[in-house]
Amino acid sequence: MSVWDQPAGLGQCSSRRDDDGWLRRQWGEGACLDAAGGSLVAGLDFEPTSGRFDPGRCYLVGDRPSGRALFVRHVEPNADLTPLRRELDAVPDERVAELFAAVALVNWHDSAGYCANCGGPTVPESAGRSRRCAGCGQQTFPRLDPAAIVAVTDDDDRLLLGRQPSWGPGRMSVLAGFVEAGESPEQAARREVLEEVGVELGQVAYFGSQPWPFPRSLMLAFTATARSVSLDLDGQEIEQADWFSRRELAGLVDGGAVILPSRHSVARRLIEAWRDEG
Repeated sequence: MSVWDQPAGLGQCSSRRDDDGWLRRQWGEGACLDAAGGSLVAGLDFEPTSGRFDPGRCYLVGDRPSGRALFVRHVEPNADLTPLRRELDAVPDERVAELFAAVALVNWHDSAGYCANCGGPTVPESAGRSRRCAGCGQQTFPRLDPAAIVAVTDDDDRLLLGRQPSWGPGRMSVLAGFVEAGESPEQAARREVLEEVGVELGQVAYFGSQPWPFPRSLMLAFTATARSVSLDLDGQEIEQADWFSRRELAGLVDGGAVILPSRHSVARRLIEAWRDEG
């Protein structure tokens, strides 16, 4: 079972975010992670807090079941920070939700410095879980972009995998794309696969979901059957794609010719679910 299918281990502290005294007490006893936009982090865990509590750049991530509060400190990019995505497979399962929440908050604050209503500057409030415009007073909250991701199989139970031009050599995954205005996620899955590789989908079934803070997506995962196997790549989003049997894919992965997505991604869960069904 995925961490995202279990009860949340990270509390949201919704009723305490505006209690400045409580926040400062929690800061003194809590833990903090330094992070910068682009999902850069200092290490892969939260450390005991140090320095003063600055509500303008210290945001409440939540609390652990033990009651210990977790904060992320918004810092400038520097050489001591590393890309979380590059180190993702080294993150323990029990820390994934905490790190995802921390970098998602920082990424949102980096892009929300000005009001979408009047263009005025915004400032953090509610322990960094919202921002308010200094001009018109409009309040904004962290944004999530829904994306559909789909594991497509054919009549021979082969799996369709593709590769984007920006990925490193050998990296392949199931297909995905953002949900457009006026679309359902299922419609987005059908459209993306048709646009990117020319395959029309039959039945589409919901699989699961997870946050993906690179920079602020909510991945909605599906499985689907293909009505055809002929591929017509768009050459822009997808530059390489093919159908794989379980034996073929296992051999390519073992030999290093194919690199699968991170073990903490719903893309990997989709691939492993298909593999285990066989």
